[in-house]
Amino acid sequence: IHSFPTRRSSDLSQDPEEKEAYQKACKVMKHDSMDLELIHRNPDPEFLIKGGVKRGIALHIVGDIEDWVKRLKRTATEE
Repeated sequence: IHSFPTRRSSDLSQDPEEKEAYQKACKVMKHDSMDLELIHRNPDPEFLIKGGVKRGIALHIVGDIEDWVKRLKRTATEE
């Protein structure tokens, strides 16, 4: 989860508050035993929001997982 590449990762170094929000999201995912595969199967950001993660961050994370899976599949078919 900590190494999951988000599309907004380049912004994190410039915004400590946003970086902290992503770290909180990672903590919520770990606390709820949610890995990327489970989130991909059930892409509902509500568990993150209920865990105190800002709605926008939660939506980005869930959306980014779908993009990440698509890239992995595309890479796998190209090999």
